[in-house]
Amino acid sequence: MRRLVGVTLAIASLAMFLPMAVAAQTQVTIGASTSGMVEFSGAGSAAGTFIGSCGEGNCIQGDAYLGVNAGTHQMWITDNNPLTSATPDPNIFAVNMKSGTLDFSFATGSGPIQGTTQLTVLRDGTNAPQFLDPLRLSRASDVFASLWKTGGIVPLNLTLPSPRGNALVQQVISGLAGSTAVTIAGGGFLTAPEPASIALIGSGLLALGGVLKRRPRR
Repeated sequence: MRRLVGVTLAIASLAMFLPMAVAAQTQVTIGASTSGMVEFSGAGSAAGTFIGSCGEGNCIQGDAYLGVNAGTHQMWITDNNPLTSATPDPNIFAVNMKSGTLDFSFATGSGPIQGTTQLTVLRDGTNAPQFLDPLRLSRASDVFASLWKTGGIVPLNLTLPSPRGNALVQQVISGLAGSTAVTIAGGGFLTAPEPASIALIGSGLLALGGVLKRRPRR
């Protein structure tokens, strides 16, 4: 009976702490591009060029959101355009930017959050490929300062669907098409869970493990 009560209490504590940990994560949501596109051209190793201008060259911009706060995001390539090439895995493409970087900025009317990344992998070259790479934050001010720290690293994802009628990225890389242009249709990044929330969940798991490990006395 005591063991049943212990298990029930441990599960109840986990049920209470898990939503707290999820709530501790705040997301920046990147909306669809309103200006600019990404063009892939070349066979075997397709160069990805950002086409557009928004105060910076080779720039894409669009809507972005932090909860109910709306603003504008901008992304631009500095130095070298990324070269995308096939790998033995047909759903993963290697990206080489050499010394180049992708710069990111998002503002909601107050100070911005900014960072840079080096694209390394393009996953799935079909209808909606994704860049998934760490974004190193170089600035987090005003509303962003309490959620992210300058110098922190967050996982950034960008989805690049091919407009209807355009060639797929993997067709360009394989030489079946000369070029294609895609948009950025979404993406974003999260804050990390607060250490206190992680500690609470860990305590709950330890308590549950301890209760389950005990054997009833004979």
